This record gives sequence, structure tokens and C-alpha cells, in this order.
Amino acid sequence: MRKHQFYNPLLLILFLWGNSFVALASEVGVLATIKPLQLIVSQITLGVAPESSPLLPPGMTPHDFALKISDLKRVKQAGLVLWLGPEMEPYLAKMMNNKATSQQLNLSTLPAIQRLGLRSLAGGRHHGHHEDSELDPHIWLSPENGLHIANALVDKLSALDGQNAHLYQQNFADFKRDFKRDFKQLDTFRNAFAKQHADYVVHHDAYQYLEVAMGLMPAAVVTSEPEVSPGVRHLTELVELIRERNIQCFVAGPGLSPRLVSLLFKGQPANSYRVIELDPLAGGPVNSYLSFIKDLSSRLSECVGGKASGFNPH
Repeated sequence: MRKHQFYNPLLLILFLWGNSFVALASEVGVLATIKPLQLIVSQITLGVAPESSPLLPPGMTPHDFALKISDLKRVKQAGLVLWLGPEMEPYLAKMMNNKATSQQLNLSTLPAIQRLGLRSLAGGRHHGHHEDSELDPHIWLSPENGLHIANALVDKLSALDGQNAHLYQQNFADFKRDFKRDFKQLDTFRNAFAKQHADYVVHHDAYQYLEVAMGLMPAAVVTSEPEVSPGVRHLTELVELIRERNIQCFVAGPGLSPRLVSLLFKGQPANSYRVIELDPLAGGPVNSYLSFIKDLSSRLSECVGGKASGFNPH
């Protein structure tokens, strides 16, 4: 009798430990390469997996990132890697070739994703390492693409972790509900914006997907790659354009040198134009993908002359 009483608690402990191990094993560790994608992951895995950080640390971009040993370990151990494909993130291509297809979500291959061509700069030329693809890689800045990415992520996770599929589906339903509520205004005001004078110049041509969603197009673009300095001829043409059209708004990315802005608006008082900073990688204090897109939309709308009455993405 005593022997039986001794083993019962032990068996119970082993049983609970085993169940705990199974639960942990079923949790799919999802690694997203950039913060906007990680924000989508956080909402879809809410209540299933703990918060995770993106592969790229703050201040880094896919253009200049190199994997460290700790990064290699994270990619190898991840149950699912959400990435932008070899054209945008070539540093991951080799590792992804060795990772099972079921354990990666290459967004560049999703058929539902809207893909836009690179916009031409002076002389119809493109600059930078995206030249071969002729496609704009900033697909996450399209709200509709964000919805497709979330949907594809749910399908992947449901296949990898069937016991939590209902939670992923519920999280996606909440995501879709909030999406429709928050971006109804973009549909309402798209035509109104499209008929107005877009009196702004963009430094890094990273916002095309969001501009299309808003019915906007900049007057000019400085460069398609932030690391590539524009030529003298192109800069001269931009200075003339800004002066002729009396452009008073400049869209800059984080860390842009004030010298370039001063050069483009040469001879104009500093209070005669405004600089709007947009971070395509969600470097600011945003806590969801939807709030990230809404913040960018709100800032970008400030550059539109005679804004549509009542537009307020917040």
C-alpha cells in the first residue's frame, strides 16, 4: 500500500511534465526578418507564443545587414522564418536553401501579393541592387499585402501546429476586422487624394505601395536606394523642379543628412518647407502593424496640398 502511495505522486509528476513538454514542443517559434513583419506575427500568434524580436536590430536595413553567429543560430532554430526573398534579403538565401519549405514563408513568392515595378529616376534609370528584378521590394507597405501576409502566415502555422489552428484563425479574424475598420477611410479618400496636387518629393523611393493605396504620387524621387548618392544632373533637375512647382514638402527616411535637404531647397527659407520623416521599417514606438501603417498614412497625408476634408487615419 505504501509503495502504491509513493508511486502515485511520482507518476503524476511525470505525466504533467510530459504534457508540458508536448505543449512546448508544439509551439512554433516564428522569426520575422524585419519589424513590420514581426508586428504581424505578434498579432497572429497572440496567446500561443511569446513576443519575439525581428532578426534585424533597430537601425539596420536589409540593404546593409550581415548575419552574426547568434543570428545564424536563430534562423536555424526557428520553426518558421518569415522573409522577403533573396532579392531583398540576399544574406539569407543560402540558409533558406537549406531550410525545409514548410519552415519558411518567402513573401516574394506569394501569388496574392501585389507587386509594383520600380519607378524611374532621371533618364529612366534605376539605381541599386534591386536593378535586376525591376520590382519594388517594399511589399509590406501595402495594407492589402499586409492582410495577405497575415493570411498566408495563418495557413503555414495551422499546418505546422494544428492543435492551435483555431487560435491562429481567431487572431486573423480579429486582424481582418480591425483592418476593415481602420482602413475604410483610405478607400473613402483615395479618389479625392488622386485628384489633388501631390506637392512633395521623396528621398528614398520606399513608399510606393502606401502611396498607391492612398491615391498619391510624388512629384519626384531622389533615389531608389538610400545608400546610393544621386548624380549631380539628377540633383540639379530636382532643385529646378522644386523651385518651378513651389514644392514645400520633403519625405525623408530616418537619419537623412540635413545637407541634402538644404541643397534641394537651396535659397529658400527654412520655414517655407517641411520635412516629414517616414520609417519604412517601423523604427518608432508602434505596437501593431495596423498602427504602423496608420501612422505612415497620417504623416504622408500632411504633404498633400488641400487635403481631403476629414481625412484622419488615427
